[in-house]
Amino acid sequence: MVTSSFPLVHAPSSVVVADFDGDTDLDIATGAPGLSRIEVQLNSGSGDFVPGSPIGLMPATGELHLAAGDVDGDGDPDLAAAQQVPSDVNVLIGQAGQWMVTPTLDAVSGTRRVHFADGDGDGIRDLVTICETSPTVATWTSTAFTGGLLADFDGDGRLDLIAVGELPAVSVLRGDGDGGFVCEQVFELEAPTTRDLLAAGDVDGDGRMEIVAGEPDLLEIQIVTTL
Repeated sequence: MVTSSFPLVHAPSSVVVADFDGDTDLDIATGAPGLSRIEVQLNSGSGDFVPGSPIGLMPATGELHLAAGDVDGDGDPDLAAAQQVPSDVNVLIGQAGQWMVTPTLDAVSGTRRVHFADGDGDGIRDLVTICETSPTVATWTSTAFTGGLLADFDGDGRLDLIAVGELPAVSVLRGDGDGGFVCEQVFELEAPTTRDLLAAGDVDGDGRMEIVAGEPDLLEIQIVTTL
């Protein structure tokens, strides 16, 4: 028996439920394919829903699949949106009803499904995408980034991102030239570091960039070769 219903502006291709505005009531988000838009319906507290501000994504075609989960560990639900063509995945960081769109991840061709799951057992949600055209599953591990710096690490003329979090590691995401980043590499450190203790440069004169990470707990500097 249907107990209630409410209208949508666009035909949905996926739906997720989470407390997006931080009032402890479950809200609803739906993906509008073709328009590259997410509609958010906010729970009034009594089971009725009112439209929230829509979330615009990069233009794409095909299905739009959503997943909800706390990817940055701040207690607020975040969203991932997988668009079929051109196989982009947007991660939207939720902050009490406001959204910060992070750089686009370029998934494998024909991505149809996206999920949050702790794939590596470190207690932090990772991002998993499933492809339709080629039977491929891709995983991006998340380290709850707290900061980073931009530099052209691979010498292709595009800015790359080096990011750090609470774990003793630095992550390098290659720039795609369009504002997005693809393929994360993780390099382990002996202890955690911070954004203010990161630098990059060709310190050994081999023509390639290295990462310089300060380790205050160990009273040392570590050099990381990325290529």
